[in-house]
Amino acid sequence: MAEVELLKSLLTAELVEMEGRLQLVSATTPGPSPMPGEQVDGEDEPDGADTEGDVELFSIEGSRASQYVKDPMLFDQLSLNSAQRLKTQLVLLMSRIDEMKKNFNKEFEEVLAQKEAEVSRTRERNQRMAKIIQDLELNDTLYEPKMSAEERPELLLKVEEEEISADRYVSPEEQARLDEQNHLEEVRRLAEMGDKPRDRALDMMMAGRLEADAEEELFKDLEPPDFIGHKPTEAWTEEEQKEAKEFEKHKVALEEERIKYKKALEVELRKLQGSVSEACVAFDEKLEKLHQWKIQLQKAIDQEELKVIRLSSLLFVSNELSHEEQQLGEKLSDKKAERTSHNNLVKILARSADEMKSRYESMVQDDKALDRNFKKDFNDQEAYVDALYRAYRKRPRGHRAKAVPDALVPDSTAPNPFAMRPSSAVLSPQGLQEAIQEMDNPSTAPAGLDLAVWERVVAARRQKINSEQQVRQMGLQLAEVNAFLKRTQRLEDQCTVDIEKLLTDLKQLRDERERYYLNIQVQLLLKQGQVEVNTSGFVPSYQDCILINRGVVEGLNKDIKALGEAKVATMNSSIQNKKGIYHLEWESRKLKMEEQDLKTKLHEIQLLRVTRKLQQHLLEDNTQNCQQKEISIFEETLRKNEETHTHRLDEIRRRLERVQLQLKSKTDENKQLYLQLQDLQVAVAERQMIQDVDGLQKQDSSAKARMAEIVERKRLLTQAKSLAQELKALQREHEKIRRRNFPQLPGDVPQAASTY
Repeated sequence: MAEVELLKSLLTAELVEMEGRLQLVSATTPGPSPMPGEQVDGEDEPDGADTEGDVELFSIEGSRASQYVKDPMLFDQLSLNSAQRLKTQLVLLMSRIDEMKKNFNKEFEEVLAQKEAEVSRTRERNQRMAKIIQDLELNDTLYEPKMSAEERPELLLKVEEEEISADRYVSPEEQARLDEQNHLEEVRRLAEMGDKPRDRALDMMMAGRLEADAEEELFKDLEPPDFIGHKPTEAWTEEEQKEAKEFEKHKVALEEERIKYKKALEVELRKLQGSVSEACVAFDEKLEKLHQWKIQLQKAIDQEELKVIRLSSLLFVSNELSHEEQQLGEKLSDKKAERTSHNNLVKILARSADEMKSRYESMVQDDKALDRNFKKDFNDQEAYVDALYRAYRKRPRGHRAKAVPDALVPDSTAPNPFAMRPSSAVLSPQGLQEAIQEMDNPSTAPAGLDLAVWERVVAARRQKINSEQQVRQMGLQLAEVNAFLKRTQRLEDQCTVDIEKLLTDLKQLRDERERYYLNIQVQLLLKQGQVEVNTSGFVPSYQDCILINRGVVEGLNKDIKALGEAKVATMNSSIQNKKGIYHLEWESRKLKMEEQDLKTKLHEIQLLRVTRKLQQHLLEDNTQNCQQKEISIFEETLRKNEETHTHRLDEIRRRLERVQLQLKSKTDENKQLYLQLQDLQVAVAERQMIQDVDGLQKQDSSAKARMAEIVERKRLLTQAKSLAQELKALQREHEKIRRRNFPQLPGDVPQAASTY
């Protein structure tokens, strides 16, 4: 906020200064246009329906925020042509948005306070209405307003007792403390309930109250005299009759008072309900107005925020362009410094190349002079001149330089032209000396040559070799200097090209920034329209679009609608005609089919055989009696069938009971036979063991006994099998009888007999 106040003070000072300047030149210039942010005439109009001037002003400003918060410090949208103004406008817009939000929050707090007051008043009225409803014994429900958690967020942190489903945990120490408090409270209450004359007198004379309640007194029933209900009317005395009349009169008066009081309560209840309804309606109207104002204010805030977004984007792009311009300026300075250094180096290398070239030419001339002077020096040896010249021109071969250590061989791309050459171009001094010594050996001299002459030749040849080596070294250095000079010149030319390109880019960037400031985006408020353009792309193109008035489109739509309605009416008429044709065709087909049916029935009647039953039916005058007779016969037959079925069911039940008894007896017999069989098996096993112990001596004597046992066992097995078969037969018979007693559906499949 301090920054906003500072900006406003600076803008105010600037506006005051500009107004003073405008007043000085007002005599020679026409009426000045208002400065950005100045108060325009007509802005202080009261809120209400927007006039054409307001609509035009809002459209130009791009928002309706000035309708709610007026800020004369704001710039016009067309005046935002500098970064400083963009920043100032951005801060002022954000300040305006905050101001609108504060205004709405203030109004919202007032409405919230009003709701709280209305809620408290409604609760007070509800208490009174609840009392009235209780007195009138009505079943009306009361509207209980309350504050929601959205209105009071602190209610979310408040836990009510009914929200806790679990029982509260009470520690033994706390339980002991609570018991002690309850005991002390009970002792205090008993002490207060002691025999006090004042309280006892108040309870006896005035029912424990110092002031009487008129409502309760009104609804209390009168106590009739003692003689009413105990003595017959004929036995009343005159005093009792008068007292009874007075009682009836008081009773009627009390009923009238009760009726009046109930009517008054009903009137009061209606008034309270009406006041609650009116308060709710009034608050709802105010809340609706607040809601509508919030919608309009939110629209204005959204419009201002859209301005902020646009200005932020514009400022961001402006900063990016400034940063890019700064980077291009730094690159341009670096390239200029690099070109200057290359230019100075080119000058130095050019001077060095000229000096080395002159030296190289002089060394070449000296070397040629040595070659020319050789024959002059050896004119006294005419017989050996050619041989000596050949020995003079002879040079060692196959003695290239040995590998030089890497530390002594510099990089060929080094900028120093005087650095050592690569090892492939350097001769080994030691190898060269050895080769020269071999060549200087007198044994290689021509035959018959004087040794002194040969020494002169060797000295001349050594001088010539040294001269050639120097010339070669100088040539290599000159070539390297020239190559480095050309490379440096190319770098200088490249720097010049880069500088020109950077200057062009910098100029284009500055032009783009100027165009960007001049071609700013302006936010306008337009009437609601409809975009009828294909927006399939990410960013739709509106280059070929035209802006058409809504009235033209509505007129075309009206004509299209009229033509469409006419076409629909024509189609409906055609449909009705076709329906009539189809109906007539259907009637024709129906009559033809009826004719065919009548012909078929006539043919059937002609071919019908007249039987005795049919003749009897035709001769019968009363067909209803005949039908009644047939129905009675059918009913009698049905009754007989039901009786027969009942008898059969009883017979089947009796047979089933007998079969069940037989089955039970057979089952008991089988159990006994099974027990006997087990005993026999045990006896057989025992006898087998005894037989095994006795050995072969008793084999002959016990053969008959064993044979008898085998026969007995076989007989028992046969009897058991016959009993099992008989049991199976009884079970099948039982199943047949059971199936006969229960109905069987068509889809049921009888079980196989193998289930037994």
